[in-house]
Amino acid sequence: MIETSRTLQKVEARIELMGLPEPELITVDDDSPVWPDNIADLTPDELAHHMTYWTGLGAYGRNHLARCETDASAWLEQYKHDRSVFVFKSGVGPKGDYSTVTEAKAVFDQLPKTINIKILLLEAEAAVKILKGRIDGYEKKNAAISREQTRREKEHAESRFQV
Repeated sequence: MIETSRTLQKVEARIELMGLPEPELITVDDDSPVWPDNIADLTPDELAHHMTYWTGLGAYGRNHLARCETDASAWLEQYKHDRSVFVFKSGVGPKGDYSTVTEAKAVFDQLPKTINIKILLLEAEAAVKILKGRIDGYEKKNAAISREQTRREKEHAESRFQV
């Protein structure tokens, strides 16, 4: 059985190394903007800084998401390939090591090498899910900023035409 708590800790450590904070995390020790209670209170420069910051994190996160998806695909293909080779080489039937393909696959799934591959696959898939959640948070912040910019532009255009 795979330890999910240990796996989650490893995945979180992996994502932490990427430098991607959780979207709701507020950091004031560097150049990251503090998310305001009311976006309408931001100055145009602050709004631009937020858009730049969250867009950058989203792009950076998507790059790492692609890497994690690639890892997950590679480990899944490795698992499938190794299982096929194991079943083929062990032989199934009266002269083989196992009476059915299902039995051979069950034995393969219990091998230490297979368990390690499954752990690596689980970690890669967990990283994909967590990254997708973080990127979604970044995109939601960008959407809120975009709506605020549109609101301001509309107000400005309407005020120019009012007499």
